[in-house]
Amino acid sequence: MLKMLHSKKNVEEHSERIIKLKNESELHLLVALGELYESANGDKDRLLHTIMWTQIYERIEQALDKAEVLSNVIEGISIKNA
Repeated sequence: MLKMLHSKKNVEEHSERIIKLKNESELHLLVALGELYESANGDKDRLLHTIMWTQIYERIEQALDKAEVLSNVIEGISIKNA
């Protein structure tokens, strides 16, 4: 997207792709979290493992959210410079 911004090409399709990938990734994260919680079954070690992975997944989700915000900013700049 940044290369396209420099050459003033339309970045809208890439922005839409990023949003689509973000939504797909969030769905995969939710499924993974569900599987983790189902597998815990009250076992203390398994529960700690689940909590650890929950924190990792939350950070991945935060990174995806920031990628979407960045995509929106780049798209806005592209529209202003068109």
